[in-house]
Amino acid sequence: MQFNERIFYLLEAYTSGTASTGEEQELMTWMADAEEDSELKEYVRKFWSNYKPDNVYDKIDWDSMFNKIIVGNKGPSLSLKASFHWRWWTRAAAAAVIILVGMFYWLFSTIGSKQHKNFVVKSPNEIKSPAINKAMITLANGQKIYLDSANNGTIVTQGSMQLIKLSDGHIAYEKKRGDGALSGTNGYNTLSNPKGSKVIDMQLADGTRVWLNAGSSIVYPVVFSDKKKVSITGEAYFEVAKEYNRPFLVSAGDMEVRVLGTKFNINVYSDEAIPRATLVEGAVSVKANSTTVLLKPGEGVHLDKDGGLHLQKHVNVEQVLSWKNGYFSFKDADLSSILLQASRWYDVDVIFEGDMPIVRFSGDIDRGLTLNQFLSILDETRIHYRIEGKKLIIIP
Repeated sequence: MQFNERIFYLLEAYTSGTASTGEEQELMTWMADAEEDSELKEYVRKFWSNYKPDNVYDKIDWDSMFNKIIVGNKGPSLSLKASFHWRWWTRAAAAAVIILVGMFYWLFSTIGSKQHKNFVVKSPNEIKSPAINKAMITLANGQKIYLDSANNGTIVTQGSMQLIKLSDGHIAYEKKRGDGALSGTNGYNTLSNPKGSKVIDMQLADGTRVWLNAGSSIVYPVVFSDKKKVSITGEAYFEVAKEYNRPFLVSAGDMEVRVLGTKFNINVYSDEAIPRATLVEGAVSVKANSTTVLLKPGEGVHLDKDGGLHLQKHVNVEQVLSWKNGYFSFKDADLSSILLQASRWYDVDVIFEGDMPIVRFSGDIDRGLTLNQFLSILDETRIHYRIEGKKLIIIP
């Protein structure tokens, strides 16, 4: 059998689900080591031509397809920010090509007269990365505003403040034009960003900006008085407007962060084992019970089970802020913590059938992947699963 024919055989075996573990590895290795995109294109073109229905082949924009998957690595295909161990990104790109070839066959196989019973495309229950923001604001009077359905421009007016939605989805509190001193309500609004929702970015009345991760919320005053204080659940990143006469206070579970003007991240998800705060820029003090810790940029603090604060120097800030910047970042992370993040982002419940596998991972994954694409990386280390509705079931 010639080398080209061998590749055709491996492609067909992989997409039909009949490839052995050794054959899958052989195909992934070949595609990962392909030096020229043109060579890869040619192999897949020939593979497709063996199965294409009549008059369909010319309709495919091959250059555009491959540029998105291999060259640009930015399309709806697999896209990893950085490599996992064992050359994850090359395997992801190879899998994307295989998936797309199978997809084209599935789409067009009913048009032509050619049918191939041994070529089966599996259609898993696809759960996509959040495409919209599902955040909701509950006003002081109990009225609820769903931001995904709100029009751009002024959403609501409260006293001298108006809540505005911009075209990029960013929301902001701004004083109405022509008004003098801030007036009106001293009530509190609540911004809730549920599981399965994109990160939401909001500017408060004093100019402070807040980013909320999925499964998080913040309670804040419409107009700040002498004391500027907000409270959060989940995870948030703050860029606090500088105002030396009034400190900005963030209440997060058993921790309170006090700042004058700074950038910091705080994670207090109720299902996380360790609440923590990380300073990016400026200076903050973190208080819990009777203990106060001062942080410098690049330092963090976490709260133990007994309520004690522990200082951590030389924190990887980029990893801490990965959620805000569009990717997951893991460093020697266990399966439980990885799936916990996935459950919030994709809005699924994780169930283990049997004992939890003892494995650890390091690397970065683009948050734009579908859940199946995300899990295919874990599957490379023999983590197997099935999806039933909103349940992600990990199987032995």
